Parts: sequence; C-alpha cells; structure tokens
Amino acid sequence: MGLDLVREEIPSMSDFEIDAARIKAALSNGGKPDDRSGGAPDEHPWPPPLREDAYHGPAGRFVRLYGPYSEADPAALLLQQLAAFGNACGRGAYYLAQDHRHHPNLFVVIAGSTSSGRKGTSLRQAARPVQLADEPWRSDCQGSGVSSGEGLIERVRDVRIETVEEKSKGDEEKRFVEKIVDPGIEDKRLFIVEPEFSSVLRVCKREGQITSEVLRRAFDGDVLEVMRRKASKASEAHVSVVAHITPEELRRELTDTTAANGFGNRFLFACVQRSKYLPRTAGVYDQTLIGEIPAITEAIRLAGDRGRVDFDDEAGQLFDSQYRRLVDRPAGLLGAITGRAEAQVVRLALVYALLDGAAEINVAHLRAALAVWDFSEASARFLFGASLGDPVADEILGALRRSPDGLTRTAIRELFGRHRSSGEIARALGLLQRHTLAYPRSEETGGRPAERWFAS
Repeated sequence: MGLDLVREEIPSMSDFEIDAARIKAALSNGGKPDDRSGGAPDEHPWPPPLREDAYHGPAGRFVRLYGPYSEADPAALLLQQLAAFGNACGRGAYYLAQDHRHHPNLFVVIAGSTSSGRKGTSLRQAARPVQLADEPWRSDCQGSGVSSGEGLIERVRDVRIETVEEKSKGDEEKRFVEKIVDPGIEDKRLFIVEPEFSSVLRVCKREGQITSEVLRRAFDGDVLEVMRRKASKASEAHVSVVAHITPEELRRELTDTTAANGFGNRFLFACVQRSKYLPRTAGVYDQTLIGEIPAITEAIRLAGDRGRVDFDDEAGQLFDSQYRRLVDRPAGLLGAITGRAEAQVVRLALVYALLDGAAEINVAHLRAALAVWDFSEASARFLFGASLGDPVADEILGALRRSPDGLTRTAIRELFGRHRSSGEIARALGLLQRHTLAYPRSEETGGRPAERWFAS
C-alpha cells in the first residue's frame, strides 16, 4: 500500500475525538466512563483529551489509522508508541541540558481500570509499527517485568573480563592472561513492559532493595551496577519502561513524597479508558501499516548516528517562554510527581524530531511535546492532586473535608485509633496549615480552650 493511499484512509484527529467523546457520554455509570472511578476529588477532574498538537508526524498518523478499529484510548496508543520508538532509536541522539545528556528513552505509566482500560490492547497496537520497522529490536530488545534491580542489569550487562592464571606444562613462572568470562549483551536497548506496576512499587519500598535506584539511573543514562564482587555492570544502556496499573493501586502504592521525588517523576502518567465499543472489529492488519514502515526504519537508522540535537531558533524561543511554568511546581505529592517537567518535555520533543528524521527540534516538535506533557500533568493532577504525599496529613485532610463543623484534636487522634502520637498529629496539622489547606480555631469551654480544625 502506498503512502498516499494510507493517508487517504486516515481520519482527522478531531473527527476521532468527537466520535470518542460522544461514545463516552453514552456510557453507563451516570454518563461517566466506567474507569473514571477511584475517589479522585471533584476539583481534579478527569484529564481532557490530548490536544491536536500531540498527533504530529508519523506517531499521530498511526493513532489515526488505528482509531476506527481500536477500543484503546488514543493517548495510550500515542504515548506507548513514542516510548517504543524512542527506545528503538538507542543512545545515538541526545539533547544537551547544561552538562546532562537527555536520550530519547521514556518511562510511561498507563493508568486505567482493569476491566476497560484496554491497556494491554493499546500496547500491542502501539508497539507494532516499531516491531515491523526494526526486526532486531522486536526479537532481542523487549522484556517483560522488572523482577529486581539486579535482574534489570543482567539484561543489558557489559562484557566481563577477568585476569586468570594460565598454566602449561614445563612453565615454572606464573602467567596471567585476560579471559572473557561473560560476553555480555551487545545490543543495549531494552524496552521493558511491566503489566503489574503495583508490584514494582511495593518492591521499591522494601529496605535494602535497589530496584528504585537502578530504574532512576537507567532513566538518567548512568552506569548501572551493584557494589558486589563479580556483580554485573551495565554501561551505555538505553532503557525505556511502559508500566500498567489501575488508578486506585497507583494512589495506594505511590504516596510517599521522598519516593516520588526520587522515582515517580521519571515517569509520564496517562489516565486512559476505553474509547469506544467494537464488538466484532478485526483490528488493523500489518498490510495497512506497511506504507509507513520504511520511513520509521529510516528514522531509526538516522537516529543511531545523529549526535547532539538542539532547538532551532524559533523552537528555542518557545521553550524559553515555557521554561518557568515547567520548573515552578506545586507543593505536595503532585509537585514531586511532576518535578522533571522540563526534562520530560525535551525528551518528548527529541522523540518527535527523530520520528521526522530531523536534525533539529522545531516548533511543531516542541508543541507536540508540550501537549503530551500537559496531558500527563493533568493525569497526575487527577491521580495525586489531593495528596500531600504524607499519609497522616492526607487522612486528616479527608476527614476535615467531610466534617463541616470541624474536628477537635481528640477527634483527629480517634481517626487513627490513637495509634498516632501527638507529635505526628501536630506535624501533620502544621503541614496542612503551611499549605493553607486547614486552619485551627480556638473555642471557649469554660475551662481550658479547645482547638478545633477546619478544612480551608
């Protein structure tokens, strides 16, 4: 199938979104999609659809092509395809931010309900164009699950050479030679799919576990190693992660601000849901995609030797105008989760540029990246916006919002069955007051004044 014919079959993204919105409105559960549940507060609504800017270039064309035949959320298709392509590109291209190289490896969390998020469907469809474009990547560079930090390192380990004593007949002097004891992994690209991200989050909380540290270093492009004799080491690894989880599990497992600062903000978040009901669709066949595949293959080849990629003048001016709003983050868990906004934007812009086979990031690439980031931030706000990242403070705030007459300190302690100390309660209340989320009021009781707390 020729490229022109493929494009004729692709509907406009606006038509697709209108159709999806109409179908979503007809769903049950009071007109809301069935996977918008999860207890998010009303002030943080379900994120609006991705802006049209996000559907730039080949990635956008593939989403449009799949649109009529897929129940998957278009955002899930797009973000996972960007992650897959960015991994296939390897480390040959990078954006230089001060002294740090940002390569096109992305970490993405797809958050949707178990029954209707269509997370697995979206991944299979999103990765297929890249699989067709790069057979070695398809066969050698995809892995399922993050069993442990050590296990991840093993998948991209370096060659290991040891100095051993060589003995031969008649030799009185000892001779030592270097010998390859492990050939290592030649292709350091690794696209990890984690269908049970909640299990990874639980592992990361365990004392002594290095999984979180290894994933953080993998995102940053640093050397991966364990300080243990004869342990594997991985340098020049190019690791990308696509993880699936429900919103409820994500809120439950990723609640600590310290963990979020060091781990969660490496990820882009996408709240997804079924876009439509297709009882008997046959899906999209490889023959339908084939017209676009040669361009993807060539883009991957060019990326391998691209080197440094920078903004052109116009895109640089646009990035300068957006920089402050990207680096100024809100307080609480939401601010921690979105604390690498500028880094995520430049990586996304780099991926869009490489998809186009471009040597520079232009305005269209940057606008696409900003559209994806804004959607990710809106998803994070829906998921974490009501949380301060402090379980005690979050529990108190929820109770205060349910109590228009306020709560005394005694009532607040009763929330925890008196299993929290006065010091812990005082610290949590101080945190709420500093963020203007709650305030105290003194009440006369005829004796010692009582303190009653209210939600702001």
